[in-house]
Amino acid sequence: MIFRPIPTSVDEDKLDRLIAPEKDVDCMNPINKAKLYSGDTSGFIPLAPKASIELIDYYGIDVESKNCLIINHSNVVGKPLAMLLLNRFATVEIAHIKTKNLKEHTLKADIIFTAVGKSEFLDSTYFREDAIVIDIAITKNADGRFTGDLNSTDVQDKIQAYSPVPNGVGGLTNLLLIESVIK
Repeated sequence: MIFRPIPTSVDEDKLDRLIAPEKDVDCMNPINKAKLYSGDTSGFIPLAPKASIELIDYYGIDVESKNCLIINHSNVVGKPLAMLLLNRFATVEIAHIKTKNLKEHTLKADIIFTAVGKSEFLDSTYFREDAIVIDIAITKNADGRFTGDLNSTDVQDKIQAYSPVPNGVGGLTNLLLIESVIK
């Protein structure tokens, strides 16, 4: 496992190629990425996206034909999660730092996966009442409390469902890491 971010002086691609594919629990080696992006999920799957999928499966949330918005375009969360959702026939849109009018995109989405790392910036005005939000982020707010991207106090009674932070995707990610290491 490589903890990121890494110094800019290090060639990240070269570093990823040094990871043995059979030990690559983060799915960063190009061989494992290629497998994932071709629809082959027999190898390692990045942990946060895998945890997000496990969470929606546990609660019986079917993504087929649903409009899913991922607010993250990283190689660690956004892109792998998009592939996993596409494999389940979800309609997938990715938003990122350059996306204009984010609220227009969130209001069209049935299910929103967010991993921005900006404490509580998504309030109830971003969502329809039937929205489901999977909050993958974890940061500290101004009070030093761990939170996600979602202002859970504001949305609590205004959307269909959301994953808590902490004790949501992050905890499941840690359990999946242990499972992957044991494999």
